[in-house]
Amino acid sequence: MNNKTENKIDLNYKASSVRSFDNNAKITLISTKGADIPPQAQKIVETLVKAKDHTLTIKQLVGDDATGKNSVLLENGLRTVQSPQKIFSYYRGQLEDKGYITIT
Repeated sequence: MNNKTENKIDLNYKASSVRSFDNNAKITLISTKGADIPPQAQKIVETLVKAKDHTLTIKQLVGDDATGKNSVLLENGLRTVQSPQKIFSYYRGQLEDKGYITIT
């Protein structure tokens, strides 16, 4: 390697072990048109339809912990062996890309 490359590369770089997001970020429903999404993603949209101003924080949607304690998504009938957090993490990008939600 030359000095130019060495100055740009952190040899101690480590990848994050988990994907994280701000639990206080707000998820806002902006569309239900089409709803050409899988049933679990539809349940996220349905939950936001019922929420005040169609907005919830991530924590409200997925719950307080990995079990989904206090999850509005579970209260709204999500049935799965996976946690609400895993379900939301999986469908988040698709819901944003297709214009169903925004996260601020």
